[in-house]
Amino acid sequence: MEGGDRVPIGVFYVNPHTSTYEDRLAKVLKVYPKLNPSNSPIETLGKPVISAKAFEKVFEEFVVQVERAG
Repeated sequence: MEGGDRVPIGVFYVNPHTSTYEDRLAKVLKVYPKLNPSNSPIETLGKPVISAKAFEKVFEEFVVQVERAG
């Protein structure tokens, strides 16, 4: 524990033997960072900027069909 006004809130660790999170994400999402969802608008003038079919094409590896139990 340190005294005074400083309060330690964590430890930063750097592993030089592994790639960054963004590099790993770019390998999984082949369109990242060109189509980074967190930095992209989801609609313009009330209309989606990407159609449902285009969205499914971009993320087809991650789309799972689910049936509702009747």
